[in-house]
Amino acid sequence: MGRKPRRPSTFCTITPSRRWVCCSCGHDQRMRPSVAITAIRPLVCDTGHGRTFLFVLVDTDAGLTGVGEGSQNDQDAAVVANMHQLAPSYVGQNPLDVIESRGRLLTSDRTGRAMFVAVSAIEQALWDLAGKILDVPVYQLLGGHCWERLRCYATMGAGVTDRSPEGQAREAARCMAAGYRGVKVAPFGGLTSDQLQGSAGRERLQASIERVRAVRAAVGPDVDVMVECGYALDYRTALRVADALAPHDCFWLEAPLLWDDPAELARLRHAIPQRVASGERTHGRRSYRELLERQAVDVLQPDVKWTGGILEAKKVAAWAETYQLALAPHNNSGPVATAASAHLAATLPNFLILETPSRAPDWEADLLRGTGLVVDGAVSLERLQARPGLGIEFDEAVARQREHPL
Repeated sequence: MGRKPRRPSTFCTITPSRRWVCCSCGHDQRMRPSVAITAIRPLVCDTGHGRTFLFVLVDTDAGLTGVGEGSQNDQDAAVVANMHQLAPSYVGQNPLDVIESRGRLLTSDRTGRAMFVAVSAIEQALWDLAGKILDVPVYQLLGGHCWERLRCYATMGAGVTDRSPEGQAREAARCMAAGYRGVKVAPFGGLTSDQLQGSAGRERLQASIERVRAVRAAVGPDVDVMVECGYALDYRTALRVADALAPHDCFWLEAPLLWDDPAELARLRHAIPQRVASGERTHGRRSYRELLERQAVDVLQPDVKWTGGILEAKKVAAWAETYQLALAPHNNSGPVATAASAHLAATLPNFLILETPSRAPDWEADLLRGTGLVVDGAVSLERLQARPGLGIEFDEAVARQREHPL
């Protein structure tokens, strides 16, 4: 009779190839490794574009580090404080065991934005770690890809200083040259409904519409033009804006109303020719309920940095799919959130398009050691699967050179 194979020991180590080998018998196992989180380390960087990137590094005793992002939250100090407060609930835990359970930290009605951002950023880092530990890209852990290529659009925001119609047109043309077939313009520049009333308001509205007209003329009819309204308009002003924009074939109006009031958004959606997109400021899937049930938008825009992380955003997407709503992840972000959003988007049957900033800090390529995912205005499956985890190489030394004191 052949010799009975020896049972593997329960004490295993991770080899450099990330295979788990029994230290007593050498048996190659494909079981869950024993890895423990050792530290949660926030890192805030100055982008040089008048804003910051907030990253978080999650270290383990296996020598692997995961990275997540919680940028553009307007509350960096509070988010960092929450990360330090949360650290004891993660340290000592296996990163493969706590992604779902730590999401319960966000179930309280009293949970504020800073806590959502802190948990969201750490959650992204846990997914990055899970992929690195198991030597697979994150999208495979989420169920596999639905798309070979993720179309992106460029948001003309931070780093774009010329807000004249000519300046916006030049930036849009530059985005086209970089391979984008979608651009987003914010023509109102923080104007509110009150500032768009009366004769002076009509002039401001006309100047805003002129920016959109110039962008459309620059990109031609085959590029999608999204319009960011910035939660600035009341219902009647939104109707005026939609009517003025009608000749310029806008792909959507984003965040048109002062608040994401589901009843008013639904009313607006059925009154204007453009799509209505919103949802970026919504925290946690439960908060999307009325938006979905009223079908208040055409395009839902959860943000992995703010809504609870990758898994929470995927749950929102699945819920939206039952209402036949498209998903366009909000992502006017840094490169880590872009990677997290891309892995999420690859798994969504109802994915529409992914947001990316039109301009990145001049040191971003060094930060990622050339592993950025967006090429020619899109993210390919080939780039997503090139490396485990989120698929990027994060150079902490480069980030430390731009560290921003709080």
